Amino acid sequence: MTYKKFKRINILLTIALGMIFGISVSLKYIMLPIVAFIIFSLINLYLRKRVVEIVSDERDFKIAGESALLSLRVFSILGVIVAMVLYYLDNNSEYKTIALTLSLSICILMLLYSFLFKAKINKNN
Repeated sequence: MTYKKFKRINILLTIALGMIFGISVSLKYIMLPIVAFIIFSLINLYLRKRVVEIVSDERDFKIAGESALLSLRVFSILGVIVAMVLYYLDNNSEYKTIALTLSLSICILMLLYSFLFKAKINKNN
């Protein structure tokens, strides 16, 4: 299977999965989207193994890592600024709750990144 054909099938699977999610949410079915997601993920893995072309190389992984780090930095900085503005904007308790939740989310994200980075380094060494 060519990479182009794989991408087309992947797009169709994504559309079908989105339709299943939408219908399931409107009908208040919880298990159907979970089962569908697992099945579609397995189908995607199977199809990816059948691709005969090179899907990615080391440059792609390096670029992906650099962009993930950059997006983490930008999100952290902008999130802290937004949290500070919301916290000191008004004496509205809802703004303070949102600001504290955003701050906690940013802290957890940075801790998770640090933990996964250290785990990845230890795994490679």
